[in-house]
Amino acid sequence: MYLFLLLGAGAIAGLLAGLLGIGGGMVLVPVLDSCFAAMGIPVSERVHLAVGTSMACIVPTALVSARRHQQRGAIDTRVAVRWGPACALGALLGSLLAIQLDGRWLAATFGSLAILAGFHGVWFRGRVVEPAPAHGLPDPASVKWWPVPVGIGGVSAMMGIGGGTFSVPVLRAFGFAVHQAVGTSAWLGAWIALPSTVGYLLASDAGDQAWGYRFGHVDLLALAVLVPATVWSVPLGVGLAHRWSQRKLGLTFGVFLLLAGGRMLQRALG
Repeated sequence: MYLFLLLGAGAIAGLLAGLLGIGGGMVLVPVLDSCFAAMGIPVSERVHLAVGTSMACIVPTALVSARRHQQRGAIDTRVAVRWGPACALGALLGSLLAIQLDGRWLAATFGSLAILAGFHGVWFRGRVVEPAPAHGLPDPASVKWWPVPVGIGGVSAMMGIGGGTFSVPVLRAFGFAVHQAVGTSAWLGAWIALPSTVGYLLASDAGDQAWGYRFGHVDLLALAVLVPATVWSVPLGVGLAHRWSQRKLGLTFGVFLLLAGGRMLQRALG
């Protein structure tokens, strides 16, 4: 039963990764948390295990998604090069901090931020905008904006997601068209996922290892099931994203964030 649940979650996560430029953690973390709960893992440990396993799965998922978007010319190279290392730094720090925090606090924080970002997406509804310079908006590739990707990487690593939940709305606020924001976000997701995974793998206090094949806060057995499913479905999501209009894609992303944020708040307060 758990096998089919993980396969389905992986396929959905990969589809959303390609479609919305996210890593898929919004789907993976709740499913992994439910599976680990059914296996008897204490709540004090299973959220961290779910987050760590999700981040490890996002590494190949984000790389495949970014490659596909790059082939369609949907990645802003300047921002990708400048923001990538900053996201990585924030992700490493965030993963190390998350290990020390209560899982309910993580879920509540993520849910609140996702809802705010979702309202932003629904409000703007993917409307077409010109590149930032045409509007006199700040250039996000400037070094002075590095705290933004550092923050995105840190919060994303703590939540077990690839960062698209936050980076897409932020890039839209800088004036990026939605397809460009989604593609660039997919590339940044790889920068976030890799150092985050290292942080969770190196966790020294990962609890009782009796119930699974674990390394730090990563469940290797669940990872082996999830990765093939996510990688298989990513190209389907990328193709769908570039067939949809900016308005439809932007609205879909906003609604998705509202639903996912509400679900995370429910888990935190339940």
